[in-house]
Amino acid sequence: MEQTKVVAFVGIESYDLIHYLSRLIRKLGGKSLLVDYSDSRSLSHTINNPLVPDGEIVDYRGVDFITDSCDENLFSNYDYVFIDFGFNTQNPYLGHCEEIYFVTDLQRQNAARLRLVQPNDDQYCSLVIREMVSSKVGAGAVKAQLPNISFLEDDSNVYEIYADTANTSTALSIQYDNVFQFNRVSSDVKEFLFGFLSVDYDEKRLKAAFKAASKGK
Repeated sequence: MEQTKVVAFVGIESYDLIHYLSRLIRKLGGKSLLVDYSDSRSLSHTINNPLVPDGEIVDYRGVDFITDSCDENLFSNYDYVFIDFGFNTQNPYLGHCEEIYFVTDLQRQNAARLRLVQPNDDQYCSLVIREMVSSKVGAGAVKAQLPNISFLEDDSNVYEIYADTANTSTALSIQYDNVFQFNRVSSDVKEFLFGFLSVDYDEKRLKAAFKAASKGK
């Protein structure tokens, strides 16, 4: 890529999505940096070295990881930088990210906390709703709580990921296994991953990369 794409994830846990994206990008020949700015440090807990000092880069199977660093000079060495903010919604660096992915579930209190983020006019925003269930409460109810996000007419910047035990077990394996597989994640997760990367890669390459990366290669 000609220019580094800096992407923010804000809201409930999204460390699994971040890892899947970084593994796919690696198979596609790209280079990623993962940054943990979250209050829960959930992304840090997936890297099997909790004693890594802040600001020190760790190579995690070909993907770099760092905590508490938003050095734009450092970022220029990568194709993608994924920053996990969690509910650290007042972090000033949110305003410097090219894209913001708001991640929530159907619970009102989680969506309400995302209203604290006010994107800039030039920031692309997407909504990811996790743990969806068959209910009269759907994506529309969540969208109604988030007037700070500009939704596209066709809802192409809204992703619905339904509750699935395979997704949960795979996310847990990221925390406990050095080499994890994600070939059993749901079609909703795959749709998100392919939707995110389709801007920069064609479908044929994405399918090949997913087939290899999802097996832990």
